[in-house]
Amino acid sequence: MTRAVVGAPRIAQRVSAAVVGATVKWHWPESPLNWNTDVLAFTEAVRKAVENAYFYVISQPLLPDYDESVRDGHMARWVELWERVLATGKVDMLAAAFGYVIESLATLFYLGDPPSGYTKALQVAQGATRPDVVLQYGLKHAAWLDLTAEKSEGHIHAKAAGWKDVPYVAEILYPSMDTQVIRACSSKPYTPGVDPNVLAKQVEQAKALTAFRHGHWKRLGKKLQAVMKFPKVDESVRDATRSKYVRDVLVWYFGDGFKGIDEHGQASILEAMGISHKTCGFRSIPSTAQGESLLLQFDPKLPAEVPKKSVDRMELDDKVELVLGQPVDDDDYRWQAALPPTYVPPRIETTTYSEANPRRSGRTLVEKPEKRRSDLSRSRDKSKERRRAYSP
Repeated sequence: MTRAVVGAPRIAQRVSAAVVGATVKWHWPESPLNWNTDVLAFTEAVRKAVENAYFYVISQPLLPDYDESVRDGHMARWVELWERVLATGKVDMLAAAFGYVIESLATLFYLGDPPSGYTKALQVAQGATRPDVVLQYGLKHAAWLDLTAEKSEGHIHAKAAGWKDVPYVAEILYPSMDTQVIRACSSKPYTPGVDPNVLAKQVEQAKALTAFRHGHWKRLGKKLQAVMKFPKVDESVRDATRSKYVRDVLVWYFGDGFKGIDEHGQASILEAMGISHKTCGFRSIPSTAQGESLLLQFDPKLPAEVPKKSVDRMELDDKVELVLGQPVDDDDYRWQAALPPTYVPPRIETTTYSEANPRRSGRTLVEKPEKRRSDLSRSRDKSKERRRAYSP
């Protein structure tokens, strides 16, 4: 039986098998004595944004109102997969892409400003977890909100620690993907009930954030290329050896969760970072949209907003970092860590090596203890004696 929702498009109400709308499932606190009205108002705004995004996607799956300059990786990947559905009928990986496109539309375009005195943040890494939407009051987190399909209700209980430490935690649930519902609803477009002025502002912010993330990923690609040293092997096994090495490097940076990504996804993420997949030994035809979608999921330093620090300054910092072999930002120790032990680690110039006489052996610097002053003096005396012996 269809559940009627205020503001739901008629085309969605006509689909008898569909459960329409978005709902809020509170997890903490379960029975609060005094609800925070600001948190309630913001959570309702997120629910409406998710509902608008759901209705828009099922009625206009090709996202005609959002061109390539506005689409982030999730949106571009969804359009790419839906075009494949129309051409071939294949629905592989479609459900996950459906959830991601709803998340992008809801948070980037349909969600307005938070209540006065609060700030919102998207996809903020908190240890090993990453809430979809965070409502902050000063430096304190007031609420974590997770956007998920109804079939995955309660999955936050399986996530990493941290969710029970926030005063308010809720899931914003939308109907799970059904291709039959999308086909039935896409005959008539749906216009989200969003203030045009608010939407225009959100579009400009989304453009700026998407462009900044693209630059961030290209700089990340340069950093990874700087530390990758391909093993020298026979030509017959070059591609296999290189691709395995690059996979280890990607897991080293993106974490163990990246181990489940197939070869096509790995080639795609390389292309999204500006790294040639062929040079790295991959032969799968990559998809930049899929690569950007994966980066949105796995990048441990995904920019949540366009920082005040200028892009020019960031590019300068990256150039300095490549020269020094160590990060400019004090909190980024990942570049100091060793690469997988079966491969040659990146060569990093540091002050731990003898400044008096650094020695090189192969591709790495060999640490040598500094000679005592007497040894240095004796060495210079012997050199002078040899020069005198051969002088005319």
